[in-house]
Amino acid sequence: MEISCAAAPARHTRCRKEGKRRDTAHYHTAPSPEKMICRNLLLIILNSCPCAAIFVVNVAQSSYEAKENHNITLEWTFTTKPDCPQNNYNIFLERMRENKVVYQYSVHDGVEVSESQDEQFVGRIQSDIDVLKEGQIRLNVSSLKIKDSGDYTCKLWIDHCAGSGSCTLNVTSKCSFINQYI
Repeated sequence: MEISCAAAPARHTRCRKEGKRRDTAHYHTAPSPEKMICRNLLLIILNSCPCAAIFVVNVAQSSYEAKENHNITLEWTFTTKPDCPQNNYNIFLERMRENKVVYQYSVHDGVEVSESQDEQFVGRIQSDIDVLKEGQIRLNVSSLKIKDSGDYTCKLWIDHCAGSGSCTLNVTSKCSFINQYI
């Protein structure tokens, strides 16, 4: 008995046993990529925490303008899913150009665990912690420097939920007429 196998189009392998009165075809079907994606997504959903989700973080302004040596408050609002507990917070302010965290604040079981700042911002960023439970993030940046200008993303994790929002900060010289002649 001779066995011949040929690849048929559309992800099927067909093997046919010959030598009998009647040919019998056997098909071994591999799942389509769409089916595999659906299966994987279903597994992820079924195995994940009910609050492992992304929530929306909105920036109050997409662009902030300020003068050198002045202060500014960067603000974001967020909403979480009702089933997502709010015991643990992690806030990261990331400067996109260097892809580095310039400010980090963490709360675990309602107690402040850590707060750190990049050397460029040491002592110049303060967070208003009281508004976190109200769905707000306020970061006060003092003594602005021209080199503080750039795109920033605020990343927020509350337990297993995550979200982020971005804004641009443009710091100009205290003496704007000087900029015209430089």
